[in-house]
Amino acid sequence: MLRQASVSDLITGRASREKGYVVIAMRRYPRFINRALRDEYLPSLAADRKLFEDWLSAKRRYQDHEGAYKRAKFESRYELTDEGMEHLARLSALAEKQDVYLVCQCHEGHRCHRELLLILAKKLFRAKTEKPKNEYPVFEKRIPAIRKAYKSRAA
Repeated sequence: MLRQASVSDLITGRASREKGYVVIAMRRYPRFINRALRDEYLPSLAADRKLFEDWLSAKRRYQDHEGAYKRAKFESRYELTDEGMEHLARLSALAEKQDVYLVCQCHEGHRCHRELLLILAKKLFRAKTEKPKNEYPVFEKRIPAIRKAYKSRAA
């Protein structure tokens, strides 16, 4: 199953290589995370640099994770590159055999691109995923167009 976890979950052991395959899916690698704690680092699963910087700037300015997500229009702007889609397809297949943890800095319950990845994996690759903790109506409306674009590029 595809699951989500935070960096703090990785540090405390709630998510670990003993429990599943650990993928850090962040734009910037968390410096304090020992590489032995993860299987892969895939920045291609994270938001592009511009979206990440817009979100981070709003988060710092307003001290509000959720508000920054909305201010940056994250749901309407988040996209995966072809490389990111290939990794998500591969991880979705791997999740049929073992748990795969998508790790980011965001705490459990916060809006996060990990949840968008879970939605994409379920809709595009029929992956078994844990249920996202938040709703993403804007992103959900974009799924048919994302599916169509992905299929046309993959053909």
